[in-house]
Amino acid sequence: LPELRAQVVGLIQTVLAGPVTVMQAALTGVLCCIDEKAKKKIKS
Repeated sequence: LPELRAQVVGLIQTVLAGPVTVMQAALTGVLCCIDEKAKKKIKS
């Protein structure tokens, strides 16, 4: 079933490169950055 396999691979690639994934990665990065800054402020 090469067609089905190609569809599954395509679907996985679409999900991995999807805007939702990009947004989640961006949000995670922003939240981590804010968290680090907050920790530094609390320490100082």
